[in-house]
Amino acid sequence: MVSDKAESELADMVEGTPRTLDWAKEQYEAALEDVNDRLMEDVSDEKKREFALGMVESEKIFKDRVGGSGDEMELEILAIGQAGQIDNWGDDNDSVVYSYGFIYGPLKDDGGNKAARAVFINKASDGVDLTDVKQKFHAENTMKGIYEVSESNDLDGVYRCFSNGSTNLVEEDLDNLPSDRDAKLDILRRAVPEAKLATLAEDMSSYDPETGYTHDFGADLRRIEGKIIDYYIPDDRAWGRYTIMDDSVTQDDIVGTDIVGDDQNVPGLTVWADPDYHMEYGRKTRADFFGTVEEGSNGNLNMNLVGIIPIIPMPMDDENKADSNANTTETSL
Repeated sequence: MVSDKAESELADMVEGTPRTLDWAKEQYEAALEDVNDRLMEDVSDEKKREFALGMVESEKIFKDRVGGSGDEMELEILAIGQAGQIDNWGDDNDSVVYSYGFIYGPLKDDGGNKAARAVFINKASDGVDLTDVKQKFHAENTMKGIYEVSESNDLDGVYRCFSNGSTNLVEEDLDNLPSDRDAKLDILRRAVPEAKLATLAEDMSSYDPETGYTHDFGADLRRIEGKIIDYYIPDDRAWGRYTIMDDSVTQDDIVGTDIVGDDQNVPGLTVWADPDYHMEYGRKTRADFFGTVEEGSNGNLNMNLVGIIPIIPMPMDDENKADSNANTTETSL
């Protein structure tokens, strides 16, 4: 039984969040039972109530970061890309892939359908095939999938989709999102804000100043229409790097700015990329690059790539890779 005082405090706790009062009351009753069963000293009922409320708050904070608190939905998905696999993730040392897309599903408060931008947190512990996720979340691909969905607290119009035991991605044409390539590209280009190198410092992806991590697992993406000036993949293929320019700057404009470091042989924005999924285009390629724009450990701005849509694709020439000593400081989401 939840007292009126506890219910009032629980209501304040979940106000403005994706969680409901019913969820909080259920958590509180379980927490109070744990307090009564496990407490190792005698305290007042009021103190027990405080302990139980603290446990609910701890669970809410954990769910805010690692998920599992939303409603299960089947979603139509138009993929933007994926950020690669992270191992030893969270308290359970899970493996996870963050992926990104445009979704259509019952997202309205009354259960009605609408479209929105989303980040997907795909966890190996849920039985999700992470290699399958990385292969299917290439830009422009369409699929359906089941996720637990909640609205972001930090980014307007963005939803967080956490995998569960029912998650399974099925590639197919969709009923409500287009199959025509031009129409799909129009959606993706309108969904992700465009950034220009000339003003990039003013348009970085948002992040939590306390932790230094980008909000919502890198969901605050940017799109840069640019051309590949150079690229590099080390022999161990641990990472890859494009160097790109766009039409807002010239070589003289960009050298000596917060984009080009002293150790770069070729001027341009450094774009860190997964060599197995993103590194397939050569110099002079023109493309839309999707990713987070951040400040790297060397103080220069860079992009962590999640997806690429070629406009004029050009092949790689292995004899023209950049010097491996040029600006190889890796950054992560």
